[in-house]
Amino acid sequence: MRFRKVSALLMCILVLEPAWSADFWLKKPYTSWSEQECKDLLMKSPWSLTYTDTSIYEPATNMGSGNTTLTPGQQRGSLEPQTGEREVFLYFQFTLMRAKPIWMARGQMMLLKAPEAKSQVEQMLNQPVGKEIVVQISYSSQPPGVSQIHDIQNFFRRASLADFQGMTALASSDNKTVPISAYVQPTERNPFPLLVFPRFDQSGQPYFTGKEKSITLRCECKIPLASKEIAEPFRMTVKMEPKKMIFDNEFCM
Repeated sequence: MRFRKVSALLMCILVLEPAWSADFWLKKPYTSWSEQECKDLLMKSPWSLTYTDTSIYEPATNMGSGNTTLTPGQQRGSLEPQTGEREVFLYFQFTLMRAKPIWMARGQMMLLKAPEAKSQVEQMLNQPVGKEIVVQISYSSQPPGVSQIHDIQNFFRRASLADFQGMTALASSDNKTVPISAYVQPTERNPFPLLVFPRFDQSGQPYFTGKEKSITLRCECKIPLASKEIAEPFRMTVKMEPKKMIFDNEFCM
């Protein structure tokens, strides 16, 4: 059983392994990016990182007999009325929404569907980066559609800044820590929550310059899950590599 759990985790890691070794965004203009390349940049790039939680288990019924020599149809027919537990993988995606490559990927996705929107996209891309670092959180599960996703969705819809203060921050390898400054609940227009951090200090200098060895996003929140009696904290961390976050000779965050 232990070997199966480890194997499943390794498979998930392999599936989620970033596919950005080619750095295609440095080799051709954004208007040449394919739909798949845009999706890769939005989901698996230096500006979009995944945290995987494997601490959740849920009851599983009608588990298979374990005979792997049967066809899928035969396996379904061989299900036995036994019970057990299955491990649930929860994936939290953290995306830097104000990073220029992310904006370009979103713009190109629009152009691929509506080429006539070129002027609108160019206007969007020419907007200043702003005074804030904005991180979007999206989430999914394996197996899909588990009850925990509904609980997570409800938490983010009702959460406020107080649910993250003191526990959510950006921290650099040179001991610089920037706490969260705002939280934006999901809306119909944007179904995913946003974590907001100040980009500049009081003197107007950027907190992060790209010279850091690493920048870590730490997000801790207590999400009530129906499968657990007590709302245990989710301690999520993703580590960014500033040296890989260079675009058009600029550090993008």
